[in-house]
Amino acid sequence: MTRIVMSVCVLLVSSGLASAQMTIDQKTSDFTQLAATFAKNYAPYEWKVLSQNFDLFKIKTWIERVKASKNDLEFMDICVEYVASLNDAHDTVIFQSDFAADLGFSVDLYDSVYLIDFINRSQLRATAYPFQIGDELVSIDGVASAKWVQDNLKYGIAANPRSSARFTADLITFRPQSYIPGAVNLPDRAEVVVKRQNGMLETYNIPWAKSGTPLFAVGPVPGLNFNAVKKVKLGGVRKADEDPGVDEPELEVKLKPSLVPGLSNMRLPEGKMRPGLKEILNLEAVPPIFAYPTGFTQRLGRSGFDYFSSGTYSAGGSKIGYIRIPTFEPSSQGSAFNQFATEIAYMQGNTDGLILDVMRNPGGDACYGEALLSYVIPTKFRTIGYEIRATAFWVNALSGELEYYKAIGADAWMIRTLQSLLTGVKQAYAENRGRTGPVAICDWSLDINPAVDRTGKIVAYSKPMMLVTDEISISAAEMFAAVFQDNQRGIVYGMRTMGAGGSVGQFEGTAFSESRVTVTQSLMNRKNPIVTSDYPTAPYVENIGVRPDIEADYMTRDNLMNRGKTFVDGMFAAMANYIKNGK
Repeated sequence: MTRIVMSVCVLLVSSGLASAQMTIDQKTSDFTQLAATFAKNYAPYEWKVLSQNFDLFKIKTWIERVKASKNDLEFMDICVEYVASLNDAHDTVIFQSDFAADLGFSVDLYDSVYLIDFINRSQLRATAYPFQIGDELVSIDGVASAKWVQDNLKYGIAANPRSSARFTADLITFRPQSYIPGAVNLPDRAEVVVKRQNGMLETYNIPWAKSGTPLFAVGPVPGLNFNAVKKVKLGGVRKADEDPGVDEPELEVKLKPSLVPGLSNMRLPEGKMRPGLKEILNLEAVPPIFAYPTGFTQRLGRSGFDYFSSGTYSAGGSKIGYIRIPTFEPSSQGSAFNQFATEIAYMQGNTDGLILDVMRNPGGDACYGEALLSYVIPTKFRTIGYEIRATAFWVNALSGELEYYKAIGADAWMIRTLQSLLTGVKQAYAENRGRTGPVAICDWSLDINPAVDRTGKIVAYSKPMMLVTDEISISAAEMFAAVFQDNQRGIVYGMRTMGAGGSVGQFEGTAFSESRVTVTQSLMNRKNPIVTSDYPTAPYVENIGVRPDIEADYMTRDNLMNRGKTFVDGMFAAMANYIKNGK
């Protein structure tokens, strides 16, 4: 899955210069610049004051800690903690160090305990380390797993407590310095206590497999008083590649371009998709985390050219379709979109109901996600609006995009969309800490029409539907889930989504420690305010997430050991009941 930390200080340090440390003035300058980057660009500021009781503008105590820090690694850790205090999955601190230490196995949170769910047997031979998947990691170096996670949450912040605990669990056995500055101080071996499934406790002395160059300091830095230039990189319109092996549907399939990719980027930042996340099983993978039940007829998911996994299954007297959407950032949006449209056409003609699965989906392009929604909602629907933090950058960027599309004679909807965005941002920019109202970023209106064929006939799936989510359904996947739920398209099954509710941009960051930062620049705004017991009532996805209509937890020992049989049986049974009874 993906771990989440918040703050950026990029360190290019050679081991031969490890004794050179930043001065107090340099650290103070860097931290002030870090805070200023968030003060200027961070969209959910007011929401974090209200919901998290954290005010990023109040930095006096932080500056005192920075001045008292004994070395660069301690300073870097303060940067991490400051940004982590936002409890925002999109905001990350990445250190440019390639050093990492790995114990050769991973753990995750199942039934409220930390169970081993992957073992690299090329690193840990069974003859010497006979523990198995499903065994419990009790402690490491004398610290209980649960306590280690609680003490180190700042390295794995992921918007809600459960997501954060799971992300941090990845870091128990895999320590990249890019996220954990002090990882270079690990001993050569770890004392690991494992509780086997028969109840016996076993202790192992496992060597850390260390790689890369450890960095202990920023290195010799000139004492000049200058700041790095901050800018957000706005990419051009992405062109779909045409992969071989994907048949074109007979439908009139048109995928609108993302006019402003920087605003439609709703995926965990590259840095947050760090190597440690690789251990979260089936993150962004085409196959689902669970095994298909006996009798399932698989359609997509076997070929390397498949962007989805799909098939049909009979349960409760109904034929149920299933499509897994593993990401909203496929390698070719055009080919993936065509494949999805073709699959929807098949499901419409051959099933009684359809399940969509966005579990362990890290997000991607919100406009691509909105296009897929037009194929599963057969009526006009209200999409997510975005409250954009207005800055001079967005005023200039949108002005430039608008002039470009006018010059090339773009379609009217493109011009209207950009003009509407520019008007809203310019108005908000004139206000103190201005943020727009909920605006559309993929089309000129928040009201979206369903997909139609060449004749104008609606081709969106029209039968009962279920959407399956979990706490690793992230960002654009949450936008998809929110629109699905807000428009009462069907039932949401699974667990609350992460709560990463906005678009994310990347900035060049602090001068002396050469950082880059990722910052949430907009807030998803839902159709109606969401009432929960743990957050103020608000129309946001941020932190709140999308809550399921039927709660079902995949993260149990039973599902781990039986490849999700209990979860899958419950999922298909719930869908069959929904088809039969409409609830």
